[in-house]
Amino acid sequence: MKSGRRLVRYHWVWAAVVVTALFLLFPSGVRAASQPSAPLTGSSNVAETPYEAHGDLRVGRSGSLTAPTILDRDGKPFQLRGASTHGVQWFPEYISEDTFRTLRDDWGINTIRLALYPREGGYLQGSRDRMDAKIREGVSAAQKLGMYIILDWHVLNYNPNDDLEQAKAFFRTYAAKYASVGNVIFEICNEPVNTPWYDGSSRDLYTYEKTIAGVIRGCGSNAVILCGTNTWSQDIDQVAQKPLSFAGIENVMYTFHFYAATHYDSLKNKLRTALQSGTPVFVSEFGICDASGNGRYDTDNADSWIDLLNANNVSFCCWSLCNKAEAASYIRSDCAKTSGWSVSDLTVTGKWYRELCREQREKELASEGLFADVLDSSRYYYDAVYAASKAGVAKGFSASEFGWNRDVSRAQFISWLWRMDGAPSEDGSLPFTDVSSGAYYRNAVLWAWKKGFTSGTSASKFSPDKTLTRGEAVTMLYRFSGEKKPESGNLFSDVHPQDYYYDAVTWAADRGITKGTSSSAFSPGQKCVRAEAITFLYRHDPSFGRA
Repeated sequence: MKSGRRLVRYHWVWAAVVVTALFLLFPSGVRAASQPSAPLTGSSNVAETPYEAHGDLRVGRSGSLTAPTILDRDGKPFQLRGASTHGVQWFPEYISEDTFRTLRDDWGINTIRLALYPREGGYLQGSRDRMDAKIREGVSAAQKLGMYIILDWHVLNYNPNDDLEQAKAFFRTYAAKYASVGNVIFEICNEPVNTPWYDGSSRDLYTYEKTIAGVIRGCGSNAVILCGTNTWSQDIDQVAQKPLSFAGIENVMYTFHFYAATHYDSLKNKLRTALQSGTPVFVSEFGICDASGNGRYDTDNADSWIDLLNANNVSFCCWSLCNKAEAASYIRSDCAKTSGWSVSDLTVTGKWYRELCREQREKELASEGLFADVLDSSRYYYDAVYAASKAGVAKGFSASEFGWNRDVSRAQFISWLWRMDGAPSEDGSLPFTDVSSGAYYRNAVLWAWKKGFTSGTSASKFSPDKTLTRGEAVTMLYRFSGEKKPESGNLFSDVHPQDYYYDAVTWAADRGITKGTSSSAFSPGQKCVRAEAITFLYRHDPSFGRA
């Protein structure tokens, strides 16, 4: 692809399994630990998919950025993080809903790039029918999952004008087909060589891209168009002399490619020059190895490149989603899985890129006030977590993690109740020797002890770090509520009149705060996870005392 790359590219955790029965039972008592760790963006029922959150995209100016960038439907800068497939004619198996879901949910990727080679045995050389089917499958999967998808006319190492008529036919077909599909992006020329950006002839890139962009717009599509630049999409600094806006064609960006173990400051400076001249840039392909797609890795330089892209809100796609035995591939060559990969299934490229996208997704979610582990609106605790967070009652373990499946301690739970009461300041001493004067929960424990909500685990111990049980949780909440003893009878065979939590459990069931762990069991001694505990509070008072 780049200088030194072979002309032809050869053959090319967390699971997001959601069990409906578990949703129905929680917090009825099924242990959170029995579920797999939460994926980064939930199941297929995520609260908002990337497309739901950001909608149709356009290219425009924003804030202090020197060049136009991708803006979402609200006019806010939005960065696409993409996975580029290898040649669809060689690796069609990676174009599937399951593959895309893993990339979205586990990796934090929001965009798929389909590498549609015209030549090399591709679209114009015997693979059209199979590739058409994969395009339809890919776009359909991306729509269902709310991801963006790039249809990349993967010109490699030649002048794209050589296949101009065939390119016009391809884009006429798909621009018309997807004119009203807002998540489709067109990349009209991947990596041309020996083709100047503009020389006034009928064989330059400007003429080719103006022609193809005109075909797309003529079909009624206003999709973002990505335009390749000369020398394997490296000569992006030349675009400023004659951008397509001169021909009245808007909503376009220009592609730039790099490979971290080959390309250093001289190429970074080309990118900086292009951005400073106002050229909208999209890195539709990059790698952390050398430009052949193989060789050594340079992750330090790759990190430096990403810093530059992030600083300018430049979107990017990494090469390549396949298990080909080369350094650029995400998947190990001995791994036949096409989704649900474990970290051990990944190459150095796959591990690095997964971690990068996960980190960036978490930062993005945190800036939106969302927890990366609480995005699925069908989960029983979804509303409770965000209501508690908004009210300032329960904090996450970090800006992007609530920790819904972690055990909740007695100190945490009593602090939540205390905050629901307005976090009153308390004076006085405590009988509990294990509550230090500087502990974050001291005021809460003192308040609860004075109010009679807890008497500790003994006369001298509160046991703040002890995991809360379900019986303790509803008992503290019942005492906090100040409500009378329920008149209805207990429904659970494991809750008896002599138990300290008998009235509390009966009350909680009567008020709809819990349905138990089954129709006949409450499991009072079972450890309580944060999702269960916060949901008990939410069902008692959805405003968390802020009404």
